[in-house]
Amino acid sequence: VPERPPMASKGLGQLLEKAMPQAHVVMSPKHQGEMGIDLRLDNFLEAVFPSCAAAEESKKYLLLSTLSSALDQRLARVQEEASAAHTATTTVVGRIGPAVVHLDMANQEGFAMVVDEDYLGFSSQGNFCSMTANACVFAGKWQYEITLGTGGIMQLGWSTRACVFSNEEGTGDSPDSFAYDGKRIKLWNMGSRTYGQAWAVGDTLGCCIDATAGFIEFYRNGVSLGPITNVRAGLAYFPSLSLSNGEKVRVNFGAEPFRFPVAGHAALQAPHPEARAAQYLTAALERLCLLSGGVGEESAEIGLLRGLYDRLPHHREATRVFCAALALQKLMPLLDGYGCFSSSLGALIEKLAQQSPSFAGAASVSKLAAAAADADAVTGSSSSFVSSATCAAAAAAATAVPFVLSDSVSSTTTTTT
Repeated sequence: VPERPPMASKGLGQLLEKAMPQAHVVMSPKHQGEMGIDLRLDNFLEAVFPSCAAAEESKKYLLLSTLSSALDQRLARVQEEASAAHTATTTVVGRIGPAVVHLDMANQEGFAMVVDEDYLGFSSQGNFCSMTANACVFAGKWQYEITLGTGGIMQLGWSTRACVFSNEEGTGDSPDSFAYDGKRIKLWNMGSRTYGQAWAVGDTLGCCIDATAGFIEFYRNGVSLGPITNVRAGLAYFPSLSLSNGEKVRVNFGAEPFRFPVAGHAALQAPHPEARAAQYLTAALERLCLLSGGVGEESAEIGLLRGLYDRLPHHREATRVFCAALALQKLMPLLDGYGCFSSSLGALIEKLAQQSPSFAGAASVSKLAAAAADADAVTGSSSSFVSSATCAAAAAAATAVPFVLSDSVSSTTTTTT
């Protein structure tokens, strides 16, 4: 085994690598003359921070001492790919419309309305104001989300271009038009029937459609309200919203990570590059947290990761906390915008709080996440509020997340990390 060259950086990563035994170190035939690599550590780090490239011509093995720079490169690649998808003009199968999806001022009814600068926030100042998105779907499974800024009478869902809007009628009042109304607890489709649950300010509604099978389903904060099956397949359906006087909503077509993504359903728009990077880091942080056990049923992915984790020769727990601290360090600068706090770190902490009653400090951070979501709806993603929430979340997460990682981490290790 060739001797390792002197470490270029200092810190916990360097100390941990020096402590790793040199047995079972192998040399890749593609890297003659380079230092030997402990594949056990490399495999674990690859599982935590997976490469976004389908195939890399020159594989760079992951080391703790160089993990920060390697992660920067992977985040750059994630954002490059997200940026390409975000601005793509090619046709997506089952979808018609521009790459950037927003509310369509050309297809609206009611002049007494206020629309945010990004055309994603919408408030009604008239009797009944309606608007659709500038994109539609005719095949496949799709989703968008609505955050409620108020809790009054609204009809939110899907409609075809044939839907007639007026100051008395809106989404759900025409054929091939379906709307959920949580104030009156109704489903509207040429009439109404009892459906769903009463909604409240700050709720996130998932609006899902299978345009191929003819199937619509609404979700309230991630909980299904039941399927709607009398949907004609093969028609072009637009996201469609109708609000009574004084009501306000904010729509997310996918530019921000969904708070409650529904498996198998695609967003109408590719995520913003920074939001996608935040999603990548949050997924890594979740993997590390779930390794501690005691936070719900273990998935097959976490089971495989645990196998790699158990094969690490020494300092497993310190390695895990080190990776989590690094992920948090990279994540924090991304949270100030694009709704990333409530949909990434905030959503993760809420999830862990629900799965693990011993998650100390989660309640206060969970409230911050909910407050950030409310602010997004009421102020249209006010950057000043998100900045203050980010600062508070950074302080809370710095103490809360290591607690979930392990109760057995010594105070010395945690302080060093």
